[in-house]
Amino acid sequence: MPTPSDDPLEQPSADAGSSQQSRALRAIQALTDAMDHMHSSMTQSMELNASDLRALRALSIMQLRGHQATPFGLSEHLGMSTAATTALIRRLANHGFLRREPHSWDRRSQVLTLTDEARRTFHRHFDEHLSTIRAVIAEFSPHQLEAAVAFMERLAEQLTASDPQ
Repeated sequence: MPTPSDDPLEQPSADAGSSQQSRALRAIQALTDAMDHMHSSMTQSMELNASDLRALRALSIMQLRGHQATPFGLSEHLGMSTAATTALIRRLANHGFLRREPHSWDRRSQVLTLTDEARRTFHRHFDEHLSTIRAVIAEFSPHQLEAAVAFMERLAEQLTASDPQ
């Protein structure tokens, strides 16, 4: 077990806010661990591997944001080789979770679209988690939620921007 001085989350500081910063870092650590656990549980219950679930999640987010999902874009997002992404797309299509359609202006590419079956299956397994998330959100005031949302959006923006991919 690492000692506090070996812990990368602990940085010596005379700053009075360092205790709060340390708590925030620990909370992020606990949240990411809980999210990992949730994703592992979902991959088992949906009988998918982790990459397949990550792809379904990424495709859902792309579509919600109004972006056309392509094999190349999915490959870039997941940090996978094009060969591995092709195999992943084939698996999801064979499960009935994904449709491949011709791209409107690039004949070399395809547009990837989640099927209704993918959405039903995902929600069947995710809705319990979503209920828990909503219940926790309801415990906080609008002001607290605004601060939490601003923090998470900024953190996501910075972590994505600093991604070496």
